[in-house]
Amino acid sequence: MSLQDPLLLLRQALSSGQAVSLRSSAGAEVFNLKDADEIVFGHGDKKQAFPKTTATRYLSDPKASVEDPAAPTYDLATLLLGYNERNAPLGEYLKKANEAGVPFISTTDRRAVCNWLGGEGDVDGPTGRIRPLPAGAKRGADDEGAATAGTSAGGAAPPTKKARYVPDRDDQEKVKRMLGVIDGPAYGFLVGPNEPKVERSGGAYHTRETVLRGERINNFESVRALVAPRLKQMKEDLGKRQPAQPVAPIAAKQQKKKQLNPIIMISPSSTALITMHNVKQLLEEARFVPSDDARREAAGASTAYVAEDVIQINHARATGTVGGAGNETRNARYFVVDSVEALSKFGGAGKLDEAWDRVVCVMTTGQEWQFKPYKWKEPKELFHNVKGVYPQWTTDPPNAKIRSWNVNELRIDRTKRHIDKSTVADFWRQLEGWIQNNKPWLSF
Repeated sequence: MSLQDPLLLLRQALSSGQAVSLRSSAGAEVFNLKDADEIVFGHGDKKQAFPKTTATRYLSDPKASVEDPAAPTYDLATLLLGYNERNAPLGEYLKKANEAGVPFISTTDRRAVCNWLGGEGDVDGPTGRIRPLPAGAKRGADDEGAATAGTSAGGAAPPTKKARYVPDRDDQEKVKRMLGVIDGPAYGFLVGPNEPKVERSGGAYHTRETVLRGERINNFESVRALVAPRLKQMKEDLGKRQPAQPVAPIAAKQQKKKQLNPIIMISPSSTALITMHNVKQLLEEARFVPSDDARREAAGASTAYVAEDVIQINHARATGTVGGAGNETRNARYFVVDSVEALSKFGGAGKLDEAWDRVVCVMTTGQEWQFKPYKWKEPKELFHNVKGVYPQWTTDPPNAKIRSWNVNELRIDRTKRHIDKSTVADFWRQLEGWIQNNKPWLSF
């Protein structure tokens, strides 16, 4: 049997839905172009195989001449992949061509080539793009019949008769094996290494696509009937409620709270990076001084030096002027304490809860004993009500214990004092944002 033109065989197969299969050099059927060595057309005894790199007559360079025997052309694998991915986005098509190891059809050529392979236009293709058939070459089966049938009385070629579809025996055997296995187990099997997974449920065969389609319509009328009386009762109770109390006392209370200053609590541990000795230099002057150095500096020659239990921090905040014409700076006042005893000075007798309402930030060393005398003893509950900060050196590894505590790290460099300003500015930015969202009634 003489071989037919591979380009016309490919066009005939793609336009009529005939079989195009892939085969390795060992003769085994494969299912991707990367593993394939041959492209096979037809069924049974009429199969014709061509190497996937077989050059066709379709010029890949639109500026080249069909008369030039050295002009480059598309090979079979390039045309087959381009047609199969004709509807894919350009990026996805280029990715698949690269994975398959085959050249790709140029972007400007892609639509015209795929349309012609799909059966549009004359069989001889666009003028100047497809070389004529060599002398003695055989056309595809359908095209050959059209060429040898002559013309009608009107000069027009008679319509091409579509070839009758003949099922492939290999495909029939695969279907039989699939159905044979399905009638056995109820669920879960793989028919072959390259065949789809099929499941049976209630006598119906399902694939992974059909099982996603719902078959049952849920009716929630019973639920609506169950909750309807409760909803009705809730509406009636809402209408019978007494009018709310006058809001004047609440407004007065809020007005009073607006005059309160926020409080920052730090750890009483002597090994903490931030203590009552150096907190003022850090938060007010944006300058980190080791705690021992700050204590010696404050004590001087005195041997009876004791740090204050309440420290006032003045933080300069930039605020926009009226009309946005410029910026003005005002001092916000904070208080820093390291113990509940010092905190009680702000609440007075029996009013420690009011003092806790003013606490906006707690600095921790990661040790839970610090929270035992607090109003909220559990770290998760504490840092839900206040801003949590964990000071540490920049060279220290992350502390796994505080991951679930909802705290922010305040990283301080051991030697680079020029970055203290940006570190402290970031601390104030986060804290003031937290106050605005959670305790806006505090003045700061």
